[in-house]
Amino acid sequence: MPEGLPLDREGPLKAAIAGYAEQVLVCTDKSDWPSRIEEDNSGDNLAADLKELFGRGGTYSDPFHNVSVLNSSFPSSIPPRVEVQTTSAYLLPSFKYVPFLPRISFDSVQALAKGFLLPKKLHSAHEGLSPIHRDRLTRKEAYQGLLPGVQDMWDYGTCVGDRV
Repeated sequence: MPEGLPLDREGPLKAAIAGYAEQVLVCTDKSDWPSRIEEDNSGDNLAADLKELFGRGGTYSDPFHNVSVLNSSFPSSIPPRVEVQTTSAYLLPSFKYVPFLPRISFDSVQALAKGFLLPKKLHSAHEGLSPIHRDRLTRKEAYQGLLPGVQDMWDYGTCVGDRV
């Protein structure tokens, strides 16, 4: 710890840290990013796309289902077609590894959001929403099939604790 930094060892931790329903670790193979990761590569990156969807005012923004997006220095998997630029990501606490998210269109980002990141069931506070709005905020397993090669991290042969 830096000297002179006050450290509260007695206070309650409740509400001191935001709770997240899911965390996305984006594989960048880099160890340094801008302070706002969504500005990396002039905003053309998975973190920016996900923050656009799940951040304040985003299509899937939900105060009862927060999604954290973090860059990691892990390398992305090598895509089957090297001419297609892809990104890989780890999902926690789902313990899923998404090896190939093509960066050629927004469709793969939507598939990740709708198939893996949205909640299976909405918080009871959403009961007053229209059925269409509730449907838009709920996970659709059909989208999972649009992302090839998604693996349980236990099947992948690693636990994130081994790599983080």
